Amino acid sequence: MENTFRFESFGNLFLVFIIPILVSFFFIKCTYAADFCVSNATELQDRLTDAQGNGQDDTIKIGQGIYNGNFTFNSSEGHSITLLGGYNTGCTKRTVNPKNTILDAQNSGRVLYLYNSNGGSITVDGVTIRNGNGSAGDQGAGVYLLSDKPGSGDAGDITLTNNIINGNTANGNLSYGGGVYIHSKADAGTSAKIIISYNTITGNTTYWGGGGVYAKTESVSGGNSGEITVTNNIIAENTVTTLDGGGMDIDSDVAMEGFTCGDTCICNNTVTGNQARIGGGINLNMNNGMARFYNNIIWGNSADNGDDLNLGTYLGNAKFYGYNNDYSEMYSYSWEDSGNNIDQDPLFVNPASENYHLKATSPCINAGIYGRKVYIPPPNEQWVFYNYSFIPDDDFEGDSRDSEWIEVTTNNYYKYCDIGVDEYTPASMPFVPLLLLND
Repeated sequence: MENTFRFESFGNLFLVFIIPILVSFFFIKCTYAADFCVSNATELQDRLTDAQGNGQDDTIKIGQGIYNGNFTFNSSEGHSITLLGGYNTGCTKRTVNPKNTILDAQNSGRVLYLYNSNGGSITVDGVTIRNGNGSAGDQGAGVYLLSDKPGSGDAGDITLTNNIINGNTANGNLSYGGGVYIHSKADAGTSAKIIISYNTITGNTTYWGGGGVYAKTESVSGGNSGEITVTNNIIAENTVTTLDGGGMDIDSDVAMEGFTCGDTCICNNTVTGNQARIGGGINLNMNNGMARFYNNIIWGNSADNGDDLNLGTYLGNAKFYGYNNDYSEMYSYSWEDSGNNIDQDPLFVNPASENYHLKATSPCINAGIYGRKVYIPPPNEQWVFYNYSFIPDDDFEGDSRDSEWIEVTTNNYYKYCDIGVDEYTPASMPFVPLLLLND
């Protein structure tokens, strides 16, 4: 009885002390993130201002509608900021469609400026960003996203998904990123991931580089740079008037040898109708590391050098791999390894009206790679699966890219998808005769 009593007393004493600690910890964790719901331009800027200094990871839920103005967040706290469009009144339900939530600068200044000056992640999802106008030295007339980590420590991830970015102009000297400027920057630590997916980026202009998108990940004085992933984007009819990367200008940088650039994956994008002096479609520079180009349409762009692609490496150690792309001209460095690339008109339905679906006769249909496996017969019987996990599982509208296995040669099986952002599905357009699509 004595031993039992002592155990129960100790248990009660333990609970007396531990419960307040747990409650305090729970309260701290629960107040470490803030959600805001906004329904007009004034509220949006007010909540961005609140988020700059509240010491929390913040999510701003933006109600459907048009928000005219210039919206700014500049924080040194190192917490994340997330902007999500598409909410109903009261923010109880969300419909992800950038056409329903529009941020419009009305050609007066930059549209959206988000700067984490002490690290911290940044996410923008589900909005239209239009009619930004930057002056000399302004980066990102449409949207400016920078996570900067001085001293030791790592910069934050930057994610740009499900947006429409169009009609933005940054024509001043030293201006990068007419539509989008994204920069993950660390001093002695590691710069973080940049993810650009499911966006439509059209009709943007800049003076210096990156008419549609300028994206950079770098470690300044010692450390590695992060990965860059660009998938399922339409990047069309963007212009650079002076230098590089009409559609996209991508830079992966480390300070010195011994540090590495993260992998760059550019897969299943449609990049067309862009203009620059070098790299009309895409300009990519890396210190070292590896860049994969798979299943992209990079076709119909124009430049003095490299109508569609320009590849460069500062330290000479980068390796570029290109498979199952549709492009015409590449400048500077060549592929480390490549295969199954084509140079043919992709046959869009109606690019003049920004309809980049594929016609039924497009050479890009089933010309992309989604998976491969090899059967090794007895006595060492086994299946060997190749890693294509970097290929997005669906297209820009959510149509699946998965397909049946096809035995191409004995014991070699492939899954094919379409090149570009669109997976051709005639069933999704039942009221439009295929004959009309081919006109």
